[in-house]
Amino acid sequence: MAKRIDSLKYGQRVNLRFHGRATREEDAIFRGIDGDGEDRRATFEQDGFIWTAYRYQGHWAYGSSADRLQLLEEVAA
Repeated sequence: MAKRIDSLKYGQRVNLRFHGRATREEDAIFRGIDGDGEDRRATFEQDGFIWTAYRYQGHWAYGSSADRLQLLEEVAA
């Protein structure tokens, strides 16, 4: 069964795939989820920069274009 952003624990290092104009994969540190249902926001940290993903039409998204965000795997520390 695939791992989901909703099941991550604080401080886990993960590899994410950013879909959009240029699909790319990057590592980040998970910092938590706030909210309930479709009003949830997941916070990540990359190189000291904190950013949030949000729920949009049943999937995790990022940016102003609601591009899809996908969890690929947990990364060993």
